[in-house]
Amino acid sequence: MFKHLSVGVVSHYASCMAVILISTIVGAYAAEGMTPAQWVGGLAAVIAAIAWAVIVRAWPATTKA
Repeated sequence: MFKHLSVGVVSHYASCMAVILISTIVGAYAAEGMTPAQWVGGLAAVIAAIAWAVIVRAWPATTKA
């Protein structure tokens, strides 16, 4: 059953869910009103989640010797 689950598959879905979840949370707080410091923190969180998703997809696979 778990044969098809691998670290690569889980990390792809986890990074996708992180982008969606963080963007939703930051967007909800932005709709309520945020200070400039909170905007910077929210922007940093969204950029970090997107960077994680890009790294997971662009990082070269390791070769087995």
